[in-house]
Amino acid sequence: MANSIRITFKSFLPKSGRGLDGSSQQTKQLVIGEVRVSSYSRNGETLTPSNLDLFSIDYINLEVKDAVRSPGKAPRFAQYQHASSDFYVFDRTHDGTTPDVGVSEIATGQAAVVTFNAFGPARTVPELT
Repeated sequence: MANSIRITFKSFLPKSGRGLDGSSQQTKQLVIGEVRVSSYSRNGETLTPSNLDLFSIDYINLEVKDAVRSPGKAPRFAQYQHASSDFYVFDRTHDGTTPDVGVSEIATGQAAVVTFNAFGPARTVPELT
């Protein structure tokens, strides 16, 4: 498990969120970036809310960059597990004519670049004027 996280965009979204009691929250933030995994671990790669400068993750979308590796191979995809704050990268397998016959996690030690966009309460509160 070796990765580096690079945040390429952050934006506070005032009045865009609601608390559990329905009240307006000023602390929601959108974060966009990428995780470069140099040696994948089959136990999942850690991506915690604090890695993204968030208290928690309300929403996250992951995509494997260059997911289509070569002709005849199905694209890779990534899934996030909120309970453990880990993400997993999978290969789709097919029999040459039928796509998505099966899915398997990529092998330990492989490299991957996963892009993300996430939304949640920010760890730092913006000063609104």
